[in-house]
Amino acid sequence: MRYDFYDTDCTGYEEYDIRDEDYKKLIDICFKYCFSVAFRIWDDGITIPENLKKYNLPVDENVVSGYPHYYKELNEITREQLVHFKLSEDIRSYMCTTTNSIWGWINSSEYTNLEDPVFFRSDGSIFFHSVIHDGVCSLYPNVTEDVKSIVASGLWFLSED
Repeated sequence: MRYDFYDTDCTGYEEYDIRDEDYKKLIDICFKYCFSVAFRIWDDGITIPENLKKYNLPVDENVVSGYPHYYKELNEITREQLVHFKLSEDIRSYMCTTTNSIWGWINSSEYTNLEDPVFFRSDGSIFFHSVIHDGVCSLYPNVTEDVKSIVASGLWFLSED
């Protein structure tokens, strides 16, 4: 099962976001069901806070596979462009204080952040995936994972594939 959220409607006139309380609820549900989170590092100038480095996990092929847009289509992603953290209260705090919007996980003229968070369960499967500059994020809940409070906004679409 997959639910997709887009930053705009099909006309491109309406703009949507997961922000403030909805963003916090999304982060909370990801932390409830996941073991780790990975980010893409687009710019060498982006630094990882010192207090988070102790949560670094290896960037293995499974983590790289969480970024198919980059390694399949553009054939450019390398392990050095990714960072992988074990979830902790420090990571949660970082995610909730760095931005109050899912679209804030980007390096742009407005933000200088890590990009494209991908949350992994303890078995390595993906629970949440994002390609922020494309304005899309997806939830992949198992039947035992309750995401009703997240997808109830009416802006999440159940995917057929």
